[in-house]
Amino acid sequence: GLVVEGETEDLSTYHGIKAALANNMPHGIKLKHEKVLPPAVKPYVWFAKLASNQVQLDGYVPSEREREDVLGAAKKALPKAVIIDRMQPGSGEPKDFLRAVTAVLGQLAHLEEASVELKDNHMTVAGLAATEETAEAVHRMIKSEIPASIRTADQIGFREPRIKTISPFTTSATVDASTVVLSGFVPSDALRAAAFEAAKERLP
Repeated sequence: GLVVEGETEDLSTYHGIKAALANNMPHGIKLKHEKVLPPAVKPYVWFAKLASNQVQLDGYVPSEREREDVLGAAKKALPKAVIIDRMQPGSGEPKDFLRAVTAVLGQLAHLEEASVELKDNHMTVAGLAATEETAEAVHRMIKSEIPASIRTADQIGFREPRIKTISPFTTSATVDASTVVLSGFVPSDALRAAAFEAAKERLP
């Protein structure tokens, strides 16, 4: 059987050889083993961007198989999002590339918007979560799930700050002839407005 191994000089050559091996083998010749690598890339970069329910994937992946794995991870994390694939094959990926990329894609499901850049073995993640608790959870998961071979830096913001626990939780109303004073704590701005309206109705 035919054995074909080697690294191609450019993407057009890579795609041409892969297509020929898949569809245009001479009659009577069987392919025993194939390991044709895409051209080497330096620096090795990969990007993901989440915005407006759309995920853009760009940069390099080691092979078509890894491309499908990355796309599968994106679709699993964000099944309702539109996935735009601009990735290209390239060799020279950092150690644990696929583990790192699929792990960070899993965290995009918890963010409203995000951008990820992997450059060789350095990964930078920026994003916006709905709450402070979610932002902290994503930060912890990035640190724990991304392999140690990939250095990470993240900046995850949030829309709603965490409300501190108050103890004792007290609310009071003081009434005299012409004044009502409401003091203490309420769980939210909505309940504060409701209490104010209730006081106005009962004590006009």
